[in-house]
Amino acid sequence: VLDFINRYAFLEMANDGFISLVAQQYDYLWADVENNSLFSNEAKMNLFNKLMRYASIDDLVKQNEDGLLAEYLRKSYYTNAFDCVQTDKAHQIIKHYNVHFLTLVEDRDSSNLLEFIYKNDYYEHNSHNIWMLLETYSDINIHDFENRIYTALITANIEPLISQIGEEIESFVFRCVLADSNTSESAESITLILNNGNVSEESKKKLITHNNTVFEDIHFIASAEHKNALFECNKVKPSFANINYYLTYNTLTSLDEIIVQYINANVQEYIKLLKGQNIIQEDIRIIKCLIASEGVDEEIWKTIFTEVKYSQYWSDDILGLREEQVSYLVDNKLFNFDVELFKSIGAKFKDMFKKLLCKYSADV
Repeated sequence: VLDFINRYAFLEMANDGFISLVAQQYDYLWADVENNSLFSNEAKMNLFNKLMRYASIDDLVKQNEDGLLAEYLRKSYYTNAFDCVQTDKAHQIIKHYNVHFLTLVEDRDSSNLLEFIYKNDYYEHNSHNIWMLLETYSDINIHDFENRIYTALITANIEPLISQIGEEIESFVFRCVLADSNTSESAESITLILNNGNVSEESKKKLITHNNTVFEDIHFIASAEHKNALFECNKVKPSFANINYYLTYNTLTSLDEIIVQYINANVQEYIKLLKGQNIIQEDIRIIKCLIASEGVDEEIWKTIFTEVKYSQYWSDDILGLREEQVSYLVDNKLFNFDVELFKSIGAKFKDMFKKLLCKYSADV
């Protein structure tokens, strides 16, 4: 019987009642078709299409009790599966099978099943389908959003797509936003995901490490943990304002391990800022913290000491500096001769007195 059905699948003829009879009488037909090597891919599609065209809805529902017809349809191009099938019947079959198509196909010039499938959310929320819908139904140029699918989605802001994705946001993030090539989401779109209570913490942590995006600032991110993770991953633009904000929202008075690691990953950027930036009141505590923290790269505190504009923030408390810092000041004669100060330095740092006498011999 299967051999005859296989050959019949290639016949070009009008409905002669045979397919209807097979659908009525041959229980679990598609299971035998899938498991029989007689049927090539072409034969399967030909037979499937004939079933869709000529079998009744009731028989098609019965034939799909094992779910195999729906699964075959899900993986197929619906333009082929429903070729010459009445549009209303195709709609009924999709509804009964509750199929979510793996691959969307543009067909607006023919049966326009795409419109029905899209409006009723009968498609998988994968990257191919989302890009295809954005290109078809939105005004954006998708080529301007390479490697940032969620940024494209929120920029287009079309319904029902935005709502459909919102209802399945965790799945969308996992499948599309965290796809290997999708590494350039905007800071705004990443913030939206980080602030979304329907996205798992696991996905949020992966998102932070996955993207190459550097944040200008992180004020709009709700969670302190997520903000800290961005600093840990060096995804925040180097600035005194961002260090100040980190200390503020973490209620810190000194630099902790996370921010020290972040600063040391951006040494040259901070040296440029120190040399070029005009000091504002909020920067003063950052300058003092950079001097006081033992873990900060020495090139940073050396830059602070050599820039005259910062001298007022350390010169009155030289004895509060670390020995290596005082030694650097002495080597470069960065503070003025003072008898009492020299005595105090010599008393605190026993090996420093001889160096003081050598460097400041003329003053002595």
